[in-house]
Amino acid sequence: MSDDHGRVWLAAGHDQDAVEICRTGSPAYALTPVNSRRFYSGDRAGDVTLWEVRGTDALRLRVVDKHEGPVFGVDLLGGECVSVGATGELRTPSGITVVASVALFAVCADDTHRLTVVGDASGHLHVIDRGERQEIPLHTDAIRSLVLDFPWVVTSSKDGTAKAFNIRTGFTGVLWEGPDYGYEISLSPDRTAVALVHGGGELVVRRFGKRLADLTDQDLETLIAAHG
Repeated sequence: MSDDHGRVWLAAGHDQDAVEICRTGSPAYALTPVNSRRFYSGDRAGDVTLWEVRGTDALRLRVVDKHEGPVFGVDLLGGECVSVGATGELRTPSGITVVASVALFAVCADDTHRLTVVGDASGHLHVIDRGERQEIPLHTDAIRSLVLDFPWVVTSSKDGTAKAFNIRTGFTGVLWEGPDYGYEISLSPDRTAVALVHGGGELVVRRFGKRLADLTDQDLETLIAAHG
């Protein structure tokens, strides 16, 4: 986890205290693990940095990319870091793709299907599949966070909703609608639930009963109906 002071903490388990392991030098907006020892960070200064955990400290190995504005999202595709930020660019080791004319706040990549999904400041979801691109006006305000378990993308937005979108069928359902805007959303390790936090300071959990990837559109409709 990280904060606006650039501090990064590591927690070895749910029942263990978090330990500060490094400072990025600029507010850290994004983290993604490579393995149990290495992780990437993205910060306000535009740096995408590779770190290695050594005991209770982390060593800065190298800056792997430099954006012209803040970095808001990082993930892995084929073992390599992909990142998005304020300039509307998706940056990968193979090149730069201008995805939107507004900031990009979230990115998730899928190695198996070789696709990347990106959420932008206007609420649009972008699906980039082997060079083909699809843009879906999913929300009325910024997509702040998203998770991907193909064919499903689940998004958390500043418009106060979390939505599930099926890339294959185009089905869209509202998983949560709240009193404040959505922030971070995470997929459980077994991929059977999502958890999000919103501006009101609450944690919201939606359990699927099976892996997200295995759900049908009808399954999602039933879950949505159960939550009113």
